[in-house]
Amino acid sequence: MKTKQFRIGRLATFGQVIKALGKTIRAMSDGSLDSQVGARICNGLGIMRACLEMAALVPPPRPCLSIITHEGDDAAAAMEKALAEHVACHPEDAGRTVEDFNWIGGERGLSSRRVQEHARWYSDAAYWSYSPNALAAGALDAELRAILRKEVSLEHVEIEFERVVKAVPR
Repeated sequence: MKTKQFRIGRLATFGQVIKALGKTIRAMSDGSLDSQVGARICNGLGIMRACLEMAALVPPPRPCLSIITHEGDDAAAAMEKALAEHVACHPEDAGRTVEDFNWIGGERGLSSRRVQEHARWYSDAAYWSYSPNALAAGALDAELRAILRKEVSLEHVEIEFERVVKAVPR
């Protein structure tokens, strides 16, 4: 007598797992599947069912965007600007709103006082420490960027560099 091989089938959705549980229990009851093997299969399917139920309860993570704000800046306007820049680079996200993203905005840029300190240092270093050739080659700019890398996150170095350079007295 040739017995039919036991096959569960596809297990990608909650309904398919429930169907496989029923199929396993029927196979155990009619004797075509050993009860110990069937119990192990049912245990695994129960775990899969629980995982699928949890996945349905937990929403997928929202993508993150970051902004940098300074004293007196409007965070909402900064978020809108960052979203517009993001959509320009990722057209598939067109139509998304500010509320669709998790915002990383806890990192603040340099305070205005710290910007002024860097601007004074930059001006003094340009006058006392660097030759006109070194200034033309960008050596002072490179040193300022190296200092800023220690104080702000890498993605904000250029933003803070521009703020410092604008504050340098001429």
